[in-house]
Amino acid sequence: MASDSIGGLNADLDSLLVLLDDADEQHWSRWFRAARRDLSNRDAYGLRRILQAYGGMGSFNDLVIHPRNGHTISPDEARQVNERLDTLRTQIYRVAHQLRREQPR
Repeated sequence: MASDSIGGLNADLDSLLVLLDDADEQHWSRWFRAARRDLSNRDAYGLRRILQAYGGMGSFNDLVIHPRNGHTISPDEARQVNERLDTLRTQIYRVAHQLRREQPR
């Protein structure tokens, strides 16, 4: 795995975890914390775990941070938080997908 890309991915995962924890989004926080731990242990399964979060009903793509969904943010913060979430979600997927494709089969 390319170390520069892994470093960037880990930084994005750290930012995502802060966002999820601040909003009290427990399910996806646990999911991505496990992926982050795998990557820190140089376990490529972390990439697979990340990519499994995307796609299908109820996936990470469907997550909307909002007080109506039980999240601990104000309605005024929802737009900004979700814009940041979308940016991180896209970047994390892009890098994880690229790294996964570069792995030997």
